[in-house]
Amino acid sequence: MSPALYGLIDRVRIKEVGHFDHNILSMVFVVDSIGLQHADTDLNYQCSDHLESNHESESVLRLIWKPDKALEYSLHIQHNLQLKKQFEAKVDQGDIERAYGCLKQLVIQAASDPRVSMSTRSYCGINRNSRRGMKRPVWFDWECQVRRQAFDAAVRSGEARHACRHLQRVSRSHARWARRRYTRHQRALFLARLSRNDAAVHSMLKMAKGAQRTPITAAAWEHYLRGHLQMELQQQQQQQQQERPGRSDISARDTAVPLGRKHPPPEVLLRQGEQSGWVQQPDYFNVPSVHGLFEIVISRLKRMNAGASPGLECIGPAFLKHACVPSVNSEGKPVKENVLAPLLSKLFKLWIDKSCIPADWKIAKLSPIHKKGPVLDPANYRMIAVNGTMYRLYTNVMSDLVTAWCKDRKKIPDTQFGFFPGRNTLQPMFILRHLKHAAQKLKPKGSTRPTWHSLILNRRMTLFQG
Repeated sequence: MSPALYGLIDRVRIKEVGHFDHNILSMVFVVDSIGLQHADTDLNYQCSDHLESNHESESVLRLIWKPDKALEYSLHIQHNLQLKKQFEAKVDQGDIERAYGCLKQLVIQAASDPRVSMSTRSYCGINRNSRRGMKRPVWFDWECQVRRQAFDAAVRSGEARHACRHLQRVSRSHARWARRRYTRHQRALFLARLSRNDAAVHSMLKMAKGAQRTPITAAAWEHYLRGHLQMELQQQQQQQQQERPGRSDISARDTAVPLGRKHPPPEVLLRQGEQSGWVQQPDYFNVPSVHGLFEIVISRLKRMNAGASPGLECIGPAFLKHACVPSVNSEGKPVKENVLAPLLSKLFKLWIDKSCIPADWKIAKLSPIHKKGPVLDPANYRMIAVNGTMYRLYTNVMSDLVTAWCKDRKKIPDTQFGFFPGRNTLQPMFILRHLKHAAQKLKPKGSTRPTWHSLILNRRMTLFQG
């Protein structure tokens, strides 16, 4: 610490921690307000506006998936006929919000059952450390805690120095042994998974990251985000007016014309339509039945990442993916049947028919990630929006429906290689390489045919036109 920084110290506080050999030293510095415009200096605040000051209201429901209780959880959902009847009634009435609430309660009641015991009460991550102390290491077991408490009690009671040193050596020795044992176990587990090519080995290579609080105040974040979103909206409106002056009645769907070699630009088509009196007819989309949605929902449930974040919801992906009971198919083979897939299919069908989504889905969890530059500037953060589990499942189902419709109606041109199933951006490079090789090999000696450079240039302009 430099002398200049040491001179800014206002007060020092030392806190004892039971499972560490050293104590925590916290210092308070006195600095001026220059450069701290957006700094958050209030360290004792409630991290969420919906939390009140009492202890009970700070706790929120949290569901923790337990693989050994998966069958009991699924059977509870299957046998909860009363809540299923309420769900069916709300779907028949067309009540989107209550049908969605019934499905969530079906999952929460099954996870909160005493035989399942997958629910718990969690507290704000910022205030958790102040109530329960710092998080203990994984290898710090109850034996380490007992030896450490014996050493602390001996020091506080004023026992002899040699007795305190002996208890300290015993505590440190056992802690080192516990850490080495945990390290050896993790090393053996990693090598075993690596030898049998288990995909779970990748999760062991990732460093665990917890929630970190940014040094920017909530008011500064709100002011920055509101201004940023309003600026983007104004830029989009100005761009639309510049592209189509005097035609504010044209929507984005009207200009959604497939690009390709024989398709003129959207503005040319609209101008030709005005001259001939042509009116663009809307494209019809046939809403699939519940059975059709059921197949897509099953396919998407199998592909879900069970370890993904649930967002602001308490229902994680594992509670939807692994809600299966053993069954027998038409061929007599044992299979696993997802008990939530039929309910999700009916709920998605209702949302598609009503063209509406629940109000809870309009709120997303924003996680700022610092890129570079000063940490007190909100513009130096990249915002990551984490939506709920059912919202992501619904969007994936809709993506499959729209993609299949575009393929059947041939709405995607053959010149688009990215963001389309079955194609990738390596294919056009392979085509260009093949054309170059063919032009070099097939040109006769002394021929007046164009060189391969002009041939590839013409092919490229034709291939990527529009």
